[in-house]
Amino acid sequence: MRPVRLTRLIHHDFRQMTADRTLFWVIGLFLVISAYAIGNGIVWTRTLDADVRSASASYEKTLSQLEAKAEEGLSKGGDPYANPSSALFVGRQYQEMLLPPGPLTSLSIGQSDLLTSRATANLWSNARTLLRNREVQNPLNLLAGRFDLAFVIIYLLPLVALALTFDLVSREREQGTLAMVLCQPISLRRLIAGKAIFRGAVVIGLAALASIAGAALAGGASSGQEIGGRLALWLLVVALYGAFWVALAAVVNSFGLSSAANAIVLACLWLGMVVVVPASTNLAASFSHPAPSRLLFTQEMRAASNDAEQRGAKILADYLHDHPELRPNAQGAKDVPSWIAGYVAVEDAIDARTLPVQAEYKAALARQSAMVSRYQLLSPAIVVHGALQDLAGSGQERHERFTEQAYAFLGTMRGFFFPRVLQGEALRPADFAAVPRFRFREGEARDVLARVVPGVGVLLAHGGIALIAALVLLGRDPARARGQARRKAGSTAEPAAT
Repeated sequence: MRPVRLTRLIHHDFRQMTADRTLFWVIGLFLVISAYAIGNGIVWTRTLDADVRSASASYEKTLSQLEAKAEEGLSKGGDPYANPSSALFVGRQYQEMLLPPGPLTSLSIGQSDLLTSRATANLWSNARTLLRNREVQNPLNLLAGRFDLAFVIIYLLPLVALALTFDLVSREREQGTLAMVLCQPISLRRLIAGKAIFRGAVVIGLAALASIAGAALAGGASSGQEIGGRLALWLLVVALYGAFWVALAAVVNSFGLSSAANAIVLACLWLGMVVVVPASTNLAASFSHPAPSRLLFTQEMRAASNDAEQRGAKILADYLHDHPELRPNAQGAKDVPSWIAGYVAVEDAIDARTLPVQAEYKAALARQSAMVSRYQLLSPAIVVHGALQDLAGSGQERHERFTEQAYAFLGTMRGFFFPRVLQGEALRPADFAAVPRFRFREGEARDVLARVVPGVGVLLAHGGIALIAALVLLGRDPARARGQARRKAGSTAEPAAT
């Protein structure tokens, strides 16, 4: 007899699932949850994009108004704190810096509401106060986190996969129909493979449909080519993640347990791999590589401030010796407060002393991240979490890049204004075009690829191990499995015949 074709198995499984409407319930519930998550992501992305545009437009409007009055200020002179041509007055205007939404932020907000994504700077800002002004958020949102599509994929997609695959053959075994099925020219391995392929395709197709719809509805902040490449990698990661859970369900089904036992085992595996292992890994990383406390930073800052105040004159003399271009000239000395040069010197001395604490904090975070990466083989959820955030542009690396650019911009702003302030140099209308404006510079696409590709390899390893285990377990002794099923069916049919 010719073996049963795989397409006939898939068609038969489809008719079975649609008969009891399980498939429709699962698809409907997943789509509703996904739609809610996509809506949250779109609202967040559009709000953030509007804030970025508003901040840039507001600062440009302020500079335009001052530029229009600069000529009048040059002719009249007056108080440097109120003269629109004074570098002191122009430099005091606050400029808000915001991290724009990433290419796929609508799909994965991540910890964008917790990580540094905005800063406010003017002439008097320093490295300690630059990132102090944070956006006011709902405390409940900060506690629970944003509900986005990445959350649905990482936590709920495995549950959908397991709900469809926990009873690949156990239901037929319990109903006594497995023996009749195996009497056909089909092996147990082929039977489970056909069902797993169909149900896995449903799971992966739902996640892919939701991802594509979310990206299309939200648009993007970057070029279509970049969004297309990132979305393709996103879909690959999601497909491998879904395939892993389907393969894992096939492994559990191969042991011949009841449907209830399969469900309990798979639920425990989900709890361990998706919740317990990631939480334990993060906790272990925090204990193994603790970051310096905020209290230590505050103490170091106060000690540096006290020391700088006591040695203010010497610090100023050393600073002006190292920066002779910042010495107030005779013409500007009458208009510029004498304490400004001392303020600049003292603030730089305090920043230099607290810099090692900030560097140690950054190094501790890097060590924690490296430790989590080393243990990602224990949980595919860790891999998927990092990969999706990297592809969406909501990961920690992009926020750290924003922080570095914000600090660098502060140095650029102070380098533009302070020499003019100390030398009493006024700003002419033509000089306003050279006033520094913050523009976030995205990293190279190859850097994102270098972080994501290893994770794809780990997912392939996870899925490959589960698939090989399922094939080995299902192919141990097909004849014996068929015989056991027949004997079980016969024992259940005997009382009925009597």
